[in-house]
Amino acid sequence: MAIAPAHLAPLDSDDIEVVQDFMVTKTMLLVAREADVVEWRFEYEAARAASEQRWDRNHFLLDYTLARLLVAIGVEAVLVSTFPKDFLDEVRAERFAEARTLWLSLQSQVNTTVTLLAALTAERGRAEQLRRIDSIPRPYAETSPMTRVSIDTPSGGDAPSGSRIFHIAIADDWEASQGFGTYEASTRGKSLADEGYIHAVTRDGLDSALAQYCDLALPLVLVTLGVVGLRDEGIEVDQSDVEQARILGAIPTGNSAVVIDVTPLTRNGGQWCAPDDGRLP
Repeated sequence: MAIAPAHLAPLDSDDIEVVQDFMVTKTMLLVAREADVVEWRFEYEAARAASEQRWDRNHFLLDYTLARLLVAIGVEAVLVSTFPKDFLDEVRAERFAEARTLWLSLQSQVNTTVTLLAALTAERGRAEQLRRIDSIPRPYAETSPMTRVSIDTPSGGDAPSGSRIFHIAIADDWEASQGFGTYEASTRGKSLADEGYIHAVTRDGLDSALAQYCDLALPLVLVTLGVVGLRDEGIEVDQSDVEQARILGAIPTGNSAVVIDVTPLTRNGGQWCAPDDGRLP
């Protein structure tokens, strides 16, 4: 893994608020010196390179940051595309999940970034406007600060939804891994070495993930994984997406805090079926 330049190190932070604070500061500096298109493109590419496997997360946070600044200086009316207006509405209302879902629905997030930057830099004097802002929408957060919960499971209670993620595995691949003690398949036809991470989903993303396997007749299993257990093993989990997760290392198959359950999946009418919520551990 390449080491990010020191001035871009915040992009590798696990704390998305730190990432967003950095983005606000960097954006305001570029606006203040009226950076041209070449400089903006250079900074964008540098951020993408420094982010490496975190780019999907950071790209969204960049667009969210640009939208926050646009809302703060009140220039959203200049946008002609329906999408940015809708996106700005969600950012203004601090509807985090809705903003993320809307952004993910796009075919080209790059075009969205270009549109937001064009609006932010459309006129001279933006730096002065940014210096005078007295309020700005809160940074993006996975959950509202009022409802955020620990990912540790309370004694005798149910696990919070963010503490468990799911991986769809070909049954033969999972069985074969038991003799080695680690599982390194990323997704169908690709390994951890190929992708750099192992694909996983939250409960909300399980149905759509299973739909991608409808053409596969090989037996599948659903592996329930403990996020705390993975992190205790030194394996980071990127949960910046509401439906998907990335496991940044091999899964230790013998650790019961990591592998909570393995459930054979069934087919119905050619479709793989997720277990009922009551049957999920």
